[in-house]
Amino acid sequence: MTNRVALIGAGAMGGAIGTRLIETGNVLTVFDLDRAKVQELVDKGARAAASAAEAAAAPDTVILSLNSARIVHIAVFGEAGVAKGAKPGTLIIDMSSIDPEATKALAREAAENGLRWVDSPLSGGAPKALVGQLTLMAGGREEDVADAYQVLKHVASNYTHMGPSGAGQTTKLINQVLCGLNFLAVAEATQLALDAGVDAAKVPQALKGGRADSAILQEYMPRFVARDYRRTGRIDNMVKDLNGAQDLARRTNTAMPLTATCAEVHRMLTAAGLGGEGPGGTDGIFQGTQQGDCRMITRYALFEGKVKEGETEAFRAAVLDNILPKWKAFPGALDVRVTFADARDEGAPEIPMILAINYPDLDTVEKALASPARAAAKAATEEVLARFFEGRIHHHVTQANEYRL
Repeated sequence: MTNRVALIGAGAMGGAIGTRLIETGNVLTVFDLDRAKVQELVDKGARAAASAAEAAAAPDTVILSLNSARIVHIAVFGEAGVAKGAKPGTLIIDMSSIDPEATKALAREAAENGLRWVDSPLSGGAPKALVGQLTLMAGGREEDVADAYQVLKHVASNYTHMGPSGAGQTTKLINQVLCGLNFLAVAEATQLALDAGVDAAKVPQALKGGRADSAILQEYMPRFVARDYRRTGRIDNMVKDLNGAQDLARRTNTAMPLTATCAEVHRMLTAAGLGGEGPGGTDGIFQGTQQGDCRMITRYALFEGKVKEGETEAFRAAVLDNILPKWKAFPGALDVRVTFADARDEGAPEIPMILAINYPDLDTVEKALASPARAAAKAATEEVLARFFEGRIHHHVTQANEYRL
């Protein structure tokens, strides 16, 4: 029997899933705000839809591949969302990576609308999707998870029912903790091998089959050595997932000191403008340690939260008019710059503002932090954040050294 499937979200991951579904004989209807991404799948045999509601009207199954719980909710329950067009009993498979608690709420709302819900986040990335070898961890009712498999078997070689709604997303967070730590461990070990004069390209083969072996070691150490930065994911998506793992750890009172450090490193890389890079970009944090003297220190402040609806432009104006001049008054600062998240980056994590200050040396940093200018800048910042942010604000400060090559 031919599956009729709607795909909502045709980005790097959704596009790969859609391509594989078309190649394996499924009838695919696709919707994405990016019409160019839709056209890529149309050229392969999919049908384009003008809205998520239109895409969901005929298919029995709807797959979501989106960036955050907020976007998933809009895509399903918004004005032209899936729920407006789908027939009763339609099965929604959410392959996004989002918060387990948000997933439970989405599943409840779906049931209230006569729809079925399975959370089935993935591991393996676009390359594995294209050859049908994804690893999927599913949450939902047993019969719904079984029905989802009739479609997902075309993209996955490992499919496990982990429990009720949200269990798949919880398992994905565990997966991301292991991946995030492994990426950093391999990047760090690569630099150690290079600095010690060992042929780092031979290390994966030397360790193959031992306890240190892993898929990440085998794929990424050669890429780190070759400075191969092809994108198979995004560092800022890892930030989102590690934030989710830390949120879960707070709810369960689980100590995760290594994950906390890993998350800070990924936030720092994002603040340095590498959020859009793939996991290969993580080795940048370890380069330069044997290259020479430190020539500049940069302190990054990431403000994570949600700006009130309709206030984005006013918020940005307040930052430029009220906050930036205060931080520029820091004694000894070489440069002060602010970066605003653009619309593509909305979702979790939402980091509307990143502040970066460059200093010539550590002594200057310490003097600046002890100066009256810091108190004035801090007060101005707190006032603007309180005025424009909704709810809780997470404030992360990281520091990076830039080395003379």
